[in-house]
Amino acid sequence: DAVLAMAGVRLGWPLAPDGEVAQGAKGAAPVPIAPSFVTVRPRAARGEASEEAPPEDTGRAAADLTQYHLDGSERLEELLDGPFSSHAPPTGAPSPLSAPEARLLGSLEVSFVLAMLLHSLPALDHWKALVGLLCGCEAALREGRRGALFTAFVEVLVEQLEQLPPDLFSDVLLEGNFLQPTLRGLRELTADLRECPPALAVALGRLWGALKDQFGIDLEADPEALDDGETGPTVVLGVHEC
Repeated sequence: DAVLAMAGVRLGWPLAPDGEVAQGAKGAAPVPIAPSFVTVRPRAARGEASEEAPPEDTGRAAADLTQYHLDGSERLEELLDGPFSSHAPPTGAPSPLSAPEARLLGSLEVSFVLAMLLHSLPALDHWKALVGLLCGCEAALREGRRGALFTAFVEVLVEQLEQLPPDLFSDVLLEGNFLQPTLRGLRELTADLRECPPALAVALGRLWGALKDQFGIDLEADPEALDDGETGPTVVLGVHEC
């Protein structure tokens, strides 16, 4: 319920994509439904520098600012400590996830459902932002932080990919879609880990297997299978004030 409430959705409410008007009961005023989501700072795209800076970036060195945009670990902590945080006691069965982690993962699931069923653009953008963020948390993965969250995320991502069309990576219209560099980046990050938690290793094995079985992409045999031909990320060497 908390996750739905964050998206502006309540059980039993009629839904319409992108804030279009949904008709209520006969004689009642139309009910505008507009799913809304927490803002997720995007990871800098490959080959370009992000122009969006964290609110407290005024004292950051250029290298730190670059790291902030290329590694999602700090932005993940900001989300978990900010909009997804909760002082309410946990409810339901015990879970390896903290309440903020469970709420973030729930937001990933809700946005996927709304994007697929309602073709909601805000939901799709939120799903893409969360997937991109969680696939790019180099420091957190390397240091073994948030292991339960990353494991649960990969498990959810596998289930979601199984709902997508098999031509996702071969359709000309979808060529270069964000999942290509995102999943290749996750593969590169996790392949370089000195120690991968057993549960995460199993989940990643399922992910690479799903890519191979459903989409014909074998990232384990060919790490460049999703190569989009773009250059690496641009590194910020200095910041000049106008």
